[in-house]
Amino acid sequence: MALLLSIWPAIAPAAAERGAPGKVVIIVVDRVGISDMPSAETPFLERLAGQWSTGLMVTRTGAGGSGEYVDTGGEYVSLGAGVRAGGAADSALSFNTEEEFTGSEDTSTAGELYRSYTGFKPPPGGVVCLGFSQVKRSNQPSGNEENVGLMGSMLADSGHKAAVVGNADGLNRPRRYSALICADESGAVPLGNVSREMTRPVPGGMGVYMTDMERLFAESRLFLSTADLLVVDTGDTGRLDREAPYAEESVIERERKLALGRVDALAERICGLLDLDDSLLLVVSPGAPVEARKQGNFLTPIIAAGRGFSRGILSSESTRRCGLVNNSDLLPTVLSFFDIDAPTSVIGAPMATTGGGSTSYLERMSAQLEVTRRARWPIVGGYFALAIALMLLTALFHLAERKKITRPRRPERLGRFLAPFAAVLLAGPLSFLLVSAFSYSGYLFPALFCPLFCVVVGLASWLLLRGRKRLDPVIFICGLTGTVLVVDVIAGGRLLMLPLLGVSSLEGMRFFGIPNTFAGILISVALFCAAGAVKGDEDIAKGASRAVFFALLVVALITGLGFFGANIGGFIAAAATFLLFFLALGARGFTWKRVLAIPVVTAVGTAFVVLVDALFIHAHAGKAVSSGISRFLPMLGRKVAIQLGQVRFMLVPSIVLIVLVVGAAIWVRSPRTVWSGEWDRNRSLMAAVFSVLVGAIVALLFNDTGFAMLGSMALIAVVSVCYYVASGDFLRASQTS
Repeated sequence: MALLLSIWPAIAPAAAERGAPGKVVIIVVDRVGISDMPSAETPFLERLAGQWSTGLMVTRTGAGGSGEYVDTGGEYVSLGAGVRAGGAADSALSFNTEEEFTGSEDTSTAGELYRSYTGFKPPPGGVVCLGFSQVKRSNQPSGNEENVGLMGSMLADSGHKAAVVGNADGLNRPRRYSALICADESGAVPLGNVSREMTRPVPGGMGVYMTDMERLFAESRLFLSTADLLVVDTGDTGRLDREAPYAEESVIERERKLALGRVDALAERICGLLDLDDSLLLVVSPGAPVEARKQGNFLTPIIAAGRGFSRGILSSESTRRCGLVNNSDLLPTVLSFFDIDAPTSVIGAPMATTGGGSTSYLERMSAQLEVTRRARWPIVGGYFALAIALMLLTALFHLAERKKITRPRRPERLGRFLAPFAAVLLAGPLSFLLVSAFSYSGYLFPALFCPLFCVVVGLASWLLLRGRKRLDPVIFICGLTGTVLVVDVIAGGRLLMLPLLGVSSLEGMRFFGIPNTFAGILISVALFCAAGAVKGDEDIAKGASRAVFFALLVVALITGLGFFGANIGGFIAAAATFLLFFLALGARGFTWKRVLAIPVVTAVGTAFVVLVDALFIHAHAGKAVSSGISRFLPMLGRKVAIQLGQVRFMLVPSIVLIVLVVGAAIWVRSPRTVWSGEWDRNRSLMAAVFSVLVGAIVALLFNDTGFAMLGSMALIAVVSVCYYVASGDFLRASQTS
């Protein structure tokens, strides 16, 4: 112990007596995952993460997240913009003001070109971004152009100076994205060195370059004496990830480990220049490796050490998830350090330390995301194939029972099989939610858990509750699914982080409200539970008690506000669907005044949800609405673009599903059809089916992932109807059309 105490001053990560006070240093280690950093190759960063705060940063940008990744620097722009912004083709073209250009008769400097492009005076000894105007233009359609360059501008306005050093230059072109983090609104950084001098040729590397860490450290120490914010681009990990498709995997892996070791040594030396009691060190990876992006994993490691942080796991108000922060959180974190208020256009929030968690927890979360995506299509695809088979078999059963077709000859036998089969399938969405409570590394566990859970719950409910008037198997399974969903939302949405069905919050990187797939499921199961509560009443209008009304109101508010964010489109779908349900229950039926009341009441409720969101929750939807038409219309445009992109991605299934749902809604309500008598005999269930189908169309119109919401609502309705038809509660053979 005495020996350890005697050598501690030499190994401590920060020496206060020689540290620079009041500084922020951002060390950029691009294209790495949580398994790379911290790791055995980065012992100092591993120790730093254990002593301070670490987490996973969501690196999605305004450019989208497809596997066909185009390197435009949007990740770097987002870090300095406080929103998910996009890059541009020339966003990597940053140069020292005095760097010379050749290739024409007149040799000019980057500063002179910058002046001719922008009309602004270049900063002497600084860095200019020649593609900055193009970056701004690319962000105009989304309404984010005013955020581009926000960090540098706000620091300059408050009297603080920024600097940037290092690059990730390739063999044939400059890769100087880090200047975009701290550039001001004109595309300039007051101090810096991003020139080729920061690199040196790899010995025997045939012209390949690597970062000169000694030069990078010397420049960092120089600029740190005058700058308040320093961005240090270590370069090598980004270069290697870009070169990975053109080299052997073993070579890239070896060089990657060596590069991480060099980064670790540099980070330790830079940390030694800081007083972490009064300064802040952030180690970030702006973008995930390309191979991880193809698996849908946009999570990268981040370490925060210094003033404002302590030992633990990072989180922020923009994610409300332990261990997760957004790239848009970097700007408000830096501004908060300098006691600068972020403008309302920023959707991020300052990062903070939360208790619990570990690096291994973060590694499991990142790995589980990729496994869940791989396991989804075969398991969920098989489930939907069974649901389609159920629908077709139920149609055959109904036609055979009515003597419309001759096969099967004994339809009652098929009906005895279809009813429990429908109950088993109705438990599917709940199994896809509950399986995310476990960690698994392959297909086997979910492929066994989900079918086994469905069989146990579905068959048990069918055996125990079949033939009951109110609490039948459909109502029970719907109630169980809704209860688990609501409890999970109240508890923080742990199961919704990585469900097997739909797009998870880690994939969509939307950490507010209930994901649209499960919002549609919650709306549907709540309606069938309400139908079960009033089923069989002679006067359904009076039987629909206040308790049912207020229960559905609570579900609508939970769908819209949740307990960790807002989902405005989900609330619109829930409110319209529930109002339509009560209108369908009423003895007076559908009059134009009553139908008109649905959009009016929905609009008033939506305004209330938006107000609550803007005042207390601060999700980006509420911010966009409260910020005026200039930000609301671009947000609406993005939602429409996402919706159209979904339909284009699955064009034929999308068109078929939309036509079927619209046709079913019209058919169910039309007079002189097979359903006409059911409105008198089973009005509550018919009202639930009809309102879910119409509500699914509303969900499609008002949600950016409305196709998924429409599909989930139609799924619950179809499987439920199949159960009632097979069990004889709907469309009995003795009834006439």
